[in-house]
Amino acid sequence: GTASSSTFLRGDNAWAAPGGGKILQVTQRETTSATATTSTSLVATDQYAAITPSATSSNVIIMMNFRMHVQDSSGSGTTCAMGIKRDIDGGGYSDVYLPLDSEYGHWINDGNHERSHHARFTLTCLDAPNTTGVCTYKLYIRQMTGSGDTINHGGSNTEMSTILMEVDGS
Repeated sequence: GTASSSTFLRGDNAWAAPGGGKILQVTQRETTSATATTSTSLVATDQYAAITPSATSSNVIIMMNFRMHVQDSSGSGTTCAMGIKRDIDGGGYSDVYLPLDSEYGHWINDGNHERSHHARFTLTCLDAPNTTGVCTYKLYIRQMTGSGDTINHGGSNTEMSTILMEVDGS
């Protein structure tokens, strides 16, 4: 290409029209529904949102804002893990932000000194779903210590939000 007001100079000294990176659509969902668990297996919460990408080359930015509360009943501390999974067209959920059982999206540990701990979190990640089907992103939680301690997502009518943004991947 040639230099103009609608092109830019690339690193290889070639002029090109810009492409990709534009936000194509935004969806959002809020919930106040709480989830409590003592399970050491991942448990689905009511925090989710859906988006239908317009092209298979699109990426999706996922942002989840929520409140967690851990209750240590054993006095030895408790830890929780949080992750994001994606479902495409009702085909079942798969990991997006929880790659291995030994790696956790986020965790909090209240240690031996606290019996109860509240914290607000924002999980943000980028996904390349490679589909134009309906993508539903959902937050999952689990208790990691196996001591019967309770992990709470939300509660007390706390608003939690999920925002999904489709990014042009062309």
